[in-house]
Amino acid sequence: MKDERIENYLNKLNKDEFTKEVILAIHDEAVKNNVPIVFDDTLDFLMMIIKLLKPKKILELGTAVGFSSIMMALNCDATIDTIERNIDMYNSAISNINKLKLENRIHVHYADALTISLDELENDYDLIFIDAAKAQNQKFFLKYSPLLSDGGLIITDNILFHGYVSEYNDTGTIENGSKDLKAMVKKISEYNKWLLTLEDFDTKFINIGDGLALSIKK
Repeated sequence: MKDERIENYLNKLNKDEFTKEVILAIHDEAVKNNVPIVFDDTLDFLMMIIKLLKPKKILELGTAVGFSSIMMALNCDATIDTIERNIDMYNSAISNINKLKLENRIHVHYADALTISLDELENDYDLIFIDAAKAQNQKFFLKYSPLLSDGGLIITDNILFHGYVSEYNDTGTIENGSKDLKAMVKKISEYNKWLLTLEDFDTKFINIGDGLALSIKK
């Protein structure tokens, strides 16, 4: 069954029927196969930010099947670099992007975001969207923030991680959580606190979707 919320959103964009059908198919297939794509309300908020910011260059960490990068491309004129380390996800993203003829604006890099050379990327990104391995958020931020333009924005997704981060902050642990889960939640919590210490960024946390951190470069 088609996702009515996404379909209504696409109708508002006045996109042609082919584009809408392709995007709905990408979304529904991802949900069906438990592929990690942005929550619907996160998507709404991200598209609002895109329209306000009017970015010319965007960097995304964590392509998955290309859903969020496609939606960003359809809502602005930016060129987008996006990085994906899973070969199956990478191939799916390439296929999906090509279906909508967006390959000239969305450039998918098959690489690990922690090890890819910055020489393969642009400078002065207006927006960086971090939606990759959650335990590595701080490393991602440190590596890629020098590529952000003055006044640019870094958005980090999943900073609440299904409510586990709030539970950890309140109790100091995760009830019935595995060792790996507890370690990851601890890292996300520490990352959130670390963001507030950065003198060159002003960070606000938004309780939308799975939680977002918005860090504006001063």
